[in-house]
Amino acid sequence: MKTSLVSVLKYIFLLLLAISLLVLAFRGQNLEQLSADLKSADYNWVIISSLACLVAHLFRAYRWQMLIKTLEYTPPSIVTTFHAVMIGYMANLALPRMGEITRCGVINKTNNIPVNKLIGTVIIERLTDVFMLMAVTSLAVFFQFELIYRFLNQHIFSFIASKTSNNGFLLIITVLVLIVLVPFVIILNKKADFKVPGKIINLWQGLSNGLKSFYSLENKWEYIIYSLLIWFFYYLSTYLCMFAITSTAHLSLFAALSILVFGSLGMIVPVQGGIGAFHFMVAEGLVLYAIKKSDGLAYATIIHSSQTFIILIIGGASLILMLISSSKKAANEPDRLNK
Repeated sequence: MKTSLVSVLKYIFLLLLAISLLVLAFRGQNLEQLSADLKSADYNWVIISSLACLVAHLFRAYRWQMLIKTLEYTPPSIVTTFHAVMIGYMANLALPRMGEITRCGVINKTNNIPVNKLIGTVIIERLTDVFMLMAVTSLAVFFQFELIYRFLNQHIFSFIASKTSNNGFLLIITVLVLIVLVPFVIILNKKADFKVPGKIINLWQGLSNGLKSFYSLENKWEYIIYSLLIWFFYYLSTYLCMFAITSTAHLSLFAALSILVFGSLGMIVPVQGGIGAFHFMVAEGLVLYAIKKSDGLAYATIIHSSQTFIILIIGGASLILMLISSSKKAANEPDRLNK
């Protein structure tokens, strides 16, 4: 009962956070102009952009299947893996980070692979995406250094400076706390009676299993190529959607690279489907390219809504197909035992 209550409260908190970020992003904007921009958009480009994103999801399924094949179990087909990935994305719309557990649960049901083994492969996937995001960010900074530095200076560096200039000793206190805290934690971990929380143990075990699955890959270059293709199609989706709105249609390939970074950072925020955080980050990023915030919000709304729509449709269909498949499997099980 206590766990269920905590889960409900967590869901409500994250939902309220998402709504707050959404309100923050759209605050002070001309909603009538935003509505007009959405109506006048060329949705042919939106469809093409959505298809590019769907291809990225397909490559993600191929990449995940590669890791699953290293486990000592019968691997799922690419169709089943794709369904699991899409169901996972749909679960993330309900509760952040739930998708990772959900897609592992799907494969557990279809192929009887332990969830803790699958979690390890998902952790490696996520670490790979972190490295890819770092690489994409590095490219964006290299090609658009002045613009990105201006953004960071306005939104982060200046904020830190304003908080520390009036109260300089705050930074010193923070450093001193860290100096004291880190050795304390190390000493505490060495104590025999100190118990590491179960979640940390599970995370470590999952990471260990994931690293084993990565090192067991017969063709690591194929895994890297799939990772590059995933992010290339994310990038392509970002760029193609720019042609849907007149105000963003003139932007360069480098601008699309920057917007991919801003959007990805927005999706990292632990709210349902990146709602609000994605809109805010993308709109602010487009301001760097002299795009009005209302136009930036229109672009963010279009690309986020189209990708969410794809997840709901394909993910919903995948869930129905998996439920039908599970029902048939359960119905055939008694017949198999009788034989």
